[in-house]
Amino acid sequence: ATLSSFSVPIRESQTPAQAVQPDSSNLDTGDGGILSAAYRNGEIWIAFNARCFTVRSCVRLVDIDVDNGVALQDFNIGSRTADTYYPSLSIDNSGNMILAFSVSSSSVFPSVMATVQSPNDDDNKVAKPL
Repeated sequence: ATLSSFSVPIRESQTPAQAVQPDSSNLDTGDGGILSAAYRNGEIWIAFNARCFTVRSCVRLVDIDVDNGVALQDFNIGSRTADTYYPSLSIDNSGNMILAFSVSSSSVFPSVMATVQSPNDDDNKVAKPL
């Protein structure tokens, strides 16, 4: 196999904010580096922590078309009242992108949520997390 590299422009990202939890201590959400990636059918999905709503940590997802070197999707999963962080994603044989991530807030101790985006779903959106 031949390895090659190329740059893909995506929206600017800021270092994620620390996450809050009910006992008032903050949780480290890392430095914004890629935490998860998956390849299927010419596309690479990447996931990392970012900052959104000025004071929140959120999950950032980018879907890259490898053949054309462009970002097909580039969006955050977050909330104004909770922090989302430490994503892990996978793509199944049907092309569904499955995402699990941590969530916490001043009233919710660290928990896990999951969501999915199917190939026929709207771009830059996922199903309501459970």
